Amino acid sequence: IIENQRYNKTFLAQPGANAMKRAGTAHWCNATHLVISDEQHPRNGTFLRASDLNLPFEGEALSDSDPYVIVEEQSGQFGVHTQTEEATLFVDKTVSLASG
Repeated sequence: IIENQRYNKTFLAQPGANAMKRAGTAHWCNATHLVISDEQHPRNGTFLRASDLNLPFEGEALSDSDPYVIVEEQSGQFGVHTQTEEATLFVDKTVSLASG
């Protein structure tokens, strides 16, 4: 499916409700939300949050108000899932977290 691109990119690339609305679709997916994949990290396997990268957001770290991190499709920069643009579907990056 992946090799032959037989997946619904429009669905998978919408990181949240704001992007879904802009795309004029009725669905969004967390497929673009980045995941911590370091077995030594205490939150290994969980989604990367804005607070992990010192990205601006309002609210408390690691709470529902702390948005998930994505890579913006157009710029290739880190962003948050609440944006209105599509996010990059396939990402392979190593990042340093604010906590070290």
